[in-house]
Amino acid sequence: MNPSLPLQSQMASDATDVTFCYSCTEHETTGFAPFFLMFGRIPCLPVDVLFQHALPSSNVVDHCDFVSCLKHDLSETARISQQNSRTEQDRQAENYNCKIKGSPLTVGNRVLLANCVEKGKRKIADKWDSTVYEVVSVKPGINVYCIRDPVTSREKVVHRNLLLPVSFLPLVGHRLESSCSSVAGSEQGDPVVPDVVPVAFPYLPPTVPRFTSPALCRGSSKCSCP
Repeated sequence: MNPSLPLQSQMASDATDVTFCYSCTEHETTGFAPFFLMFGRIPCLPVDVLFQHALPSSNVVDHCDFVSCLKHDLSETARISQQNSRTEQDRQAENYNCKIKGSPLTVGNRVLLANCVEKGKRKIADKWDSTVYEVVSVKPGINVYCIRDPVTSREKVVHRNLLLPVSFLPLVGHRLESSCSSVAGSEQGDPVVPDVVPVAFPYLPPTVPRFTSPALCRGSSKCSCP
């Protein structure tokens, strides 16, 4: 018998109650409970009835008035929650921008973009993309940079923590120009200097067999013993 089975079944039965408690709790970002954003009203719990927070009312409202009031409450709640979410996002972005990694970049620097496409554990995946981007514009106040792909001319706006400066690497265009100039010189009849220089290895003389015992080397023609 699995001793953890009763605990698992109990957790499965309590999942509904935990979800309902979470839906009735006010969220820090929006300022409203998810239940209120979904239904436009505050749920009536048994504890509210016990402490007389939800008193019965004999007022009967028309169906059209109820729908109009509910629609107004939902729209106003959505507007306020969106405003609170934008304020919280700005605060979190400001705190994130304070923790910048690396030195600031300038326009014209060549950088690599972090590889955020791979999913899973990414143990053997490349940390940086192989495409070399160029910084086009800089927003130093929020540490955001606009980079451009030199091949497709596609621009991206990313944070400084996702960029790796690689201005020390040689340009690919210079390699292509040098190779084209060498090919053009060969067509005109000029000698092409090979890139590989032959290496001269030192001469090693052959080893002469040496005998440790005079009895073994006495009959040999290469014996040098007296």
